[in-house]
Amino acid sequence: MAKLTPRRVLVVEDDYYIAADLAAALRTLGAEVVGPVPDRVAANRLLENEVVNAAVLDIKLGGDTVYPLATELQTRGIQFVFATGYGDTIIPAQFRGVPCFEKPMRPTDLARAVLSGPAASPGVDVNANLLLSRMPEEEFDRLRPHFTCVELRRGAAPFDAGDKLDHLLFPLSGVCSLSFGAGAPELSTALVGHEGMIGASLLMGVSRLPMRCTVQVDGEALSIAAEQFLPRLRSSPRAWTLLLRYQHVLHMQTAYALLSAGAASIEQRVARLLLMLADRVGDEISIIHDAMSTMLHVRRAGVTQALHILEGEGGVRARRGKITIRDRSRVEQAAGLGYGLVEAEYERLLGVSPRLPGIEPSMTKPSLRGMFQTGLPN
Repeated sequence: MAKLTPRRVLVVEDDYYIAADLAAALRTLGAEVVGPVPDRVAANRLLENEVVNAAVLDIKLGGDTVYPLATELQTRGIQFVFATGYGDTIIPAQFRGVPCFEKPMRPTDLARAVLSGPAASPGVDVNANLLLSRMPEEEFDRLRPHFTCVELRRGAAPFDAGDKLDHLLFPLSGVCSLSFGAGAPELSTALVGHEGMIGASLLMGVSRLPMRCTVQVDGEALSIAAEQFLPRLRSSPRAWTLLLRYQHVLHMQTAYALLSAGAASIEQRVARLLLMLADRVGDEISIIHDAMSTMLHVRRAGVTQALHILEGEGGVRARRGKITIRDRSRVEQAAGLGYGLVEAEYERLLGVSPRLPGIEPSMTKPSLRGMFQTGLPN
């Protein structure tokens, strides 16, 4: 859920039903609504007499426009978003960076945008997500106003299998796992962190997520509505290709997880999982044995035994709720060819290591040819 700060939001909208729906959405998310009002005169009166720290502005108000009020809000440093049925081409240059929602829109999306603030807010490093950092700057600038920052809480499920993909998530920190849905084994087939995105299947016209997405390690993500993201992305072949390449790597990760589940030992799979988690959160991993056993679809006792072996070899140190990688080379050796191939493919296709800065593999990068010649170790 978006990190919503309680705010008093001025709503300026001349359509009664849209104004009522928007006010209801704002109140549901914890905001206090100032108004709604249908024109600039009433809005200016409220602005002078009420505390206002955010606003939603309909651009066309009868025969008038809301731009003079928007200028006053800018002068006062009050955040606002536009709503319009005319597209963003009518917006003057001075407001080009302001989020604009085209009608008809979902009131909840607009409410979250004005309450959460854009991704460019101070303290939010959009470049923490590697896909966004590799996106051509001019394309990303068109998307930037439409991002909101959301929390990823361990155990939460941002998407369940079969859910409609009405928005996409680009994690900045933390880790999410993708697994089969209800009625199937909860085997984790992929991990997504700062290197990836959730909802990439939208690029191929698939509007429902076939997997369950579960937060395994707390963090933050940037969220953007699909209706804002896809039209702008289609006009950028470079950005489109970048994300399709990531989807290819995600497919590889899924296939390799299934291969490991069928051919690798529990110790190898535990080592592989720890390395993949460390790539995304660092060598101090906050995770419990139960979560690992669920992700690997094995008994908890098997995970505990594998960790004891890795700890005895000096590779890790396991404490309640936390596992520390002490010697990465030993953990990589334990994982064997169960780790490294997908990461090498990511780096080859996207031109950047998927690991956090400072984390480097200690062993030679594997190759597809080497995998098929050697196979997974027994």
